[in-house]
Formats: sequence, C-alpha cells, structure tokens
Amino acid sequence: MNRRGIGVVGAGAFLVLTVAVGWAAGLFSRLPFDDEIHTLRALESGSFVDIALAGLTGGDIHPPLSMLLFKALSGLGLSPPALRVVSFVLAALAFVAILDLVCWCLDGADRARRLIAFALFAGCPLLFGAGDSLRWYPLFAVLVAGFVRTVFVGGHASPMAGLLLGLAALTNYIAVVPALAYLAYRMAWRLRWRWRSDGWFLAALALPGGFAVFGFAAVARAGGAMADAGPLGALAGTALGYLGGGRLGLSLLPVALPAALLTGLALLAVVRRRVWRDVGDGAGALAVATLAMVVASAAIVAATGMAKPRTFLFLAPFLCALTVLYGPLTSPRWRSVGTLLAVAPTLLLLTQLRATEWPFKRNHAVPFDKVVEWIAPNAPPGSMVYASEPVLVWLLEKKGLCVADRYQPEPFCARSMRRRPATVLLVRDHVFDADPALGDVAARAIVGRSRADAATFGTDRDAAWKRKLTSVDLPDWIVRVEVWR
Repeated sequence: MNRRGIGVVGAGAFLVLTVAVGWAAGLFSRLPFDDEIHTLRALESGSFVDIALAGLTGGDIHPPLSMLLFKALSGLGLSPPALRVVSFVLAALAFVAILDLVCWCLDGADRARRLIAFALFAGCPLLFGAGDSLRWYPLFAVLVAGFVRTVFVGGHASPMAGLLLGLAALTNYIAVVPALAYLAYRMAWRLRWRWRSDGWFLAALALPGGFAVFGFAAVARAGGAMADAGPLGALAGTALGYLGGGRLGLSLLPVALPAALLTGLALLAVVRRRVWRDVGDGAGALAVATLAMVVASAAIVAATGMAKPRTFLFLAPFLCALTVLYGPLTSPRWRSVGTLLAVAPTLLLLTQLRATEWPFKRNHAVPFDKVVEWIAPNAPPGSMVYASEPVLVWLLEKKGLCVADRYQPEPFCARSMRRRPATVLLVRDHVFDADPALGDVAARAIVGRSRADAATFGTDRDAAWKRKLTSVDLPDWIVRVEVWR
C-alpha cells in the first residue's frame, strides 16, 4: 500500500479554507458568549500571577494554561477577534493532525477517500461551533491530537508525548480521557514496560501533571463541580449539541441526523470487528483510542451531569476519523451522497451564525446590540440594573451602568449610592428568577415602584419543545427588559 499523509500543501489548504469560511461567516467578529466573559475579565484585570494562582488554588474550576496563553497574546496587542482566529487555528491544527493520520492509513492512490476525509474534517460542525472560543477547548484539542499523533507515529511513549499530555492536563482536567485512551492502546498492543522510553515519558509528564493534580485537588476541596442535568439528560444534551455544533436547535437537528447515523455505524463497525484484538495497523490503533475516549467521555458526562457539548471539541476529529475509516463511506456507492449529508449540518450552521431563531444554546440568539441600544435611553445616571446574562452584564458595565448579577447581587457601586435609585431595570432571561440571591435582591428593589416600560428581544421557536423535554418553564422570548420607577 502506498502510504502518505496529507502533506504540507494539504495542511495549508485545510487551514486557509476553514479560516476563510469562518471569516466570511462572521465567526471571528461576533460578540462573546457567556463563558468567554470570564476570559475577557481575566485579560482586562488579572495579572499572570493572579491567573495562575486562580487556576491552581480552586479560584477557577479550570487549570490556567489556556488563560495564560490568551493573556500573553493580548499583551502582544491581539484584540478579541484576533484571539479568536488564533483559537480557531489551534482547533484546525488538531483536525489537521488527525486527518494526516487518517490519510496515512488510506491508500495514497485512493484519491476519492482522501478527498472525502478532507471534506468531513473541514465540515465538522463543532469546529465552527466551538473552535474559535476564547476558552480552553481549542488549546486542549491540539494538545490531545498532538499527544495521540506522537504516540502513534513513534509507536511508543516519548518525552514529547508526556509533555503534551501534561500540558493538556494543565489546560483541563478532562485530560484523564486521552490518558485512559493511551492505557487502552497499551493494553491492546500488549506492550511491555520500557524503562528508557516510558521512564522519560513519565518524567516529562510529572511536572505539568503534578501541577494539574494539585489544582484538581484544590477544586475538589472547594466543591467546584458542575451538574446541569441527570445522567440521561446530560448524555442527550451533549449528543444533540455535538451534532449541531452547539448551535443548531431542535427544529434544525434533523439535518444532522444522517451525519449522526454515519458516525454511529462507524462506531458499531469498530465494536463488531473487535479491533482491539488486532491493532497492528494504524487504523486499528486509532479506532481503539477513539473508542476508549468515547466510553470515558460518556462516563464522565453521565457521572457529573455536565451537558456542555463544546467540551468535546477534542473528540471531534477522532470521530471524523472513524467515519472515514470504518463508516459506510468506505463503499463507493455511498461516497458522494454520504459526504454531502455529513457536511450538511455545518453548511446550515454557517447560515445561523449571525442570527437565528432556532438556537440550541439560547445565549447565542440574544441580539445584544439591540438590547443595549434600548436600555441606554431608559437608564439615566444613577440607575440600577439587575441582569443574569453574563454578556449583557459585561456590555452594560462598559456603558458605565451599575449592574448586579448572579455573582455580585449587591455590587460595590450599589452600596455606594447615596440615594435610592430613581430607575431600576430588570434584564430577565430564562435563569433570572431561578437564582435566589439575584431574584430576592431584584424583587426588593422594585417594591413600591410601578413598571414604566418593557420590551422583549430575541425569539426561541423551539421553546415549546424544550418546555416539554425539560419541564422548565422557558418563555418564547430570549431576553425581557423591564423599567421600574
């Protein structure tokens, strides 16, 4: 078999194509989403030492490496849009690394399947749904891909592999997933301990991995767990969000079902063939590692109730690899139609980036500019604003307004007011009243006042479906602003 990877030209074409598509769709110029506000606040006010200590002493539930990277780049003058481009390139490099392995596993003369592989990797919904995030997902994805690639290409553990895994652990504690995949790979190969290579692997892993263990222990002591749903709800939410790149709502997800079927059939083929019995070729080894990461990820989601699909950006290129190597696309009769069906979710997602009324995550559908523009003339100096949506809190604070949120129900600016504010604004979203601290303070603030005006912004046309599935009383609107005097 004529084996060759994607090559420098292919890798460059992949990066140029995906970045150009993201740029044309407005991916990098968008406003931040809720979790990114934490990053932006740290970049604006935190020092390198503050960020490192927060990530290692339980002040942040995530280890600090990605935040330190953003801090360094912002210190060089990179704006948030430029930082998003950097994030996206890191995520795209993770896809390139695994795409190169896939092409190496394929016959170099089989140009049709290599083109299909290129299309599937470049058309992965989660690459465009989460790849540009100012969060830890892109850096973690490229470190995991680099770790797996280093192990598989070298055929054994190495100091570089240990360093990459350790840095991944300093980016997020979910690095336990690729670590378990490595153990599955070792057991499938029945590899013996090699003092020279394995010893240096553990030595390189020890320093960053030790800091990560220290940080995880601090988070555990602080009780920094996330539980968004029960086991079944978390698994279902993660799967649905993964298929649509975390952006396509329930009404749009049928477009993603064919791609889900292709991935599911590939996973089923791996299990039916029992590839762990003979992983002598590159495809088998990659399949074993991917299957182990899928099982470990599902177990973590079920155990913690963490329904955050973008967390599994690192897993996306590996599932793309299985779809190419083991799915129905291996059959010539399915190639053209199957490839089109597989990339259809991304084509739809790109049309929904600027505005959508069918969001998976409701925060993505807030017309922030319109909300801020409406609030400005209704909030004279000395007004008090209560809001739970993090991006709106951040934007309104930048306008000079005094804003109370879930984390600071009684901010310093409110305590320092000499008189009772003449105007109070409540910026409600679907979690406003669910937070007892903010809800109680806001309720006391409007006692004795009458509502002078109100307006709603954004529409979630899937709200009725979500109410039935979650039993949460979601309104059809995304944000409602009330003015009380």
